[in-house]
Amino acid sequence: MISKTANLDKHCSEQSTERKCSTDSEQASDARQQFRGQRLTDIVLASGGILLLCPIILLRAVLSVLLTGRLPQQRPKAGRPEDTPSAVRFAGALPGAPLAALFCVIKGSHTLVESPMESSRPGLCSDHKIRRNTGVEYLQPGNPESTISQWNISTYFRILAKSLLAALTAPVGDLKAGRFFCLFGIRIINTTISRVVDDCEHILTSGVQTSIGFVNADCMNKCFSDARYHQTLRAMDRVYPDGIGVRLASQMFGTGVEDNINGTDLFPKLCKRLAGTSQGIFLLGARQGVAEAVAENVSGRYPGLLISGCQHGYFTEAEEDDVIERINRSGATVLLVALGAPQQELWLARNRARLDAKILMAVGGLFDFYSGRISRAPIWMREVGLEWSWRLLQEPGRMWRRYLVGNPRFLYCVWKQKKQNGSVARSMEITPAEETRILDHFSRLGQAAALRSVMMGVRHAYWRWLRSGSEVPKRILDITVGALALIVLSPLFALAIILIRLESPGSAFFSQTRVGYRGELFTLWKFRSMYIDAEKRRAELQTTNEMAGGVIFKMKRDPRVTRIGRFIRKFSIDELPQLWNVIRGEMSLVGPRPALPSEVKLYTVEQRVRLLAKPGLTCIWQVEGRSDIPFSQQVQLDEDYIYRQSLLTDIKLLLRTIPAVLGGKGAC
Repeated sequence: MISKTANLDKHCSEQSTERKCSTDSEQASDARQQFRGQRLTDIVLASGGILLLCPIILLRAVLSVLLTGRLPQQRPKAGRPEDTPSAVRFAGALPGAPLAALFCVIKGSHTLVESPMESSRPGLCSDHKIRRNTGVEYLQPGNPESTISQWNISTYFRILAKSLLAALTAPVGDLKAGRFFCLFGIRIINTTISRVVDDCEHILTSGVQTSIGFVNADCMNKCFSDARYHQTLRAMDRVYPDGIGVRLASQMFGTGVEDNINGTDLFPKLCKRLAGTSQGIFLLGARQGVAEAVAENVSGRYPGLLISGCQHGYFTEAEEDDVIERINRSGATVLLVALGAPQQELWLARNRARLDAKILMAVGGLFDFYSGRISRAPIWMREVGLEWSWRLLQEPGRMWRRYLVGNPRFLYCVWKQKKQNGSVARSMEITPAEETRILDHFSRLGQAAALRSVMMGVRHAYWRWLRSGSEVPKRILDITVGALALIVLSPLFALAIILIRLESPGSAFFSQTRVGYRGELFTLWKFRSMYIDAEKRRAELQTTNEMAGGVIFKMKRDPRVTRIGRFIRKFSIDELPQLWNVIRGEMSLVGPRPALPSEVKLYTVEQRVRLLAKPGLTCIWQVEGRSDIPFSQQVQLDEDYIYRQSLLTDIKLLLRTIPAVLGGKGAC
């Protein structure tokens, strides 16, 4: 017995020692994660920032409540444990959302600048976040331990200064990145530079000839005036995003870009992968002797790399056949062409069928950098998106028009396209030509009056002014009426929930993804009026659709609808939970009814015009006849509402909705 007690005491003592050691280890780790006085520095700087930006913060908070119905929102940090505090932001898509995180710094859940080590207190700023936002994560230092050992107050302020500079020069948000995005009709692949190298290796293995290009703001500007160059870029097999301008453009369309990919950064990684293999590289372009200097430099840096040949870019058209023959005779599988845009892309497109190389890559000014003729921007300038300014300082006479005039011109064109329905194009995956047709159709709505062109211009300007002036009153009406309706109708909500659950097991609510304003997707809420397996049974009933046009699915005697479901559908009680969508700002009280993504895919270009207004609980065709009205006529009525919407129109439609719903006409 004594022996057992002694063993138990020993075991408890060991556990206590382990816990103490673990606590000591965590404290020591936290000590390494922040320098002495970092907490005080955080509080002083965050408090100063709040005091300095107090009017902006208050305005942003008011707009958050007014436009979205909520003040803060939490964003979980990717790649962090679930128990790590999430960053708090002001709700909504307006600028200034991250300002709310300053209060987290004062609270102590976050720090202004994060140390290179993993920390229980995530930071608002860090070297990694700067590189991620500008798409140059591949510039991460090769030895992170040395960075950790240098963590002190000077490093803290250096990273903070870089973050503020990056916020001004490259205001790129942390957005979800898709597999590709389209910019003025050019399909741009969205990926990382390491995956591009893997893709190149796969191309060489498969033996399928592939053309690769990179587009930046200057390339896009040239496309505006050179239709042949534009078509050439559209026809290339792989096009990758290059430069902060394209990155900002993609963000304006709501798409994040993973890596900033250009030939200059890709070249050393490709050389490293091909070193020691039988795959040869041919260098074509630049001035006399530049390609040879590149070959000499990379051969010394990557032993075993095969440079199959070099050729300057100042050859005549009569010499072109000899150059192509020389490239093919060299046996190179990778051809890098540095003739400058658009000459290099046009040359590759014109001679592609005559070239034997498997990878045909247009690389711009790559040879000038790796020959040593022109120096590359320092890493910190590339991290904050200022590499263009380095090039401007080196060659101001040649580059001033490209950067000081070209970059603003490109962003203006992107903003103009975005303003002209670019979000619909992105969400619905349509081409710029179809975008133009949407806008042309929308502008023709007012031409029915057959007024003279000058009067139509005045009327259109008046309509734009009227619509812009009604947005705030419309939002106030939505929040006020929506909140009051939720309170007054709460007993009806409770009764509906009980009856739905009694007849059919499962949740009383039904959520579904719908297409909202300008193609944005959102979650719509309804009272469940069908059995749980209704969506699975829809495919079997598709042939019995009674709605003309085939876009919307409706049946008078839908077998999936429950008995209580028929009642709440007849009097539109099933739609009442959408009052929550109204308060959140995803819907409005009055507007075109929100469609399913599968239905929107069947829309014609003209029918997509109904996406140019926020969806609503009721609309013109809801009070005119509901489901009895054919879909084509519904679209016409929605267009009519979009053209003449105003606060007075909304109030009239809301009042007309009450007798229409009580009468139950057209319910399905």
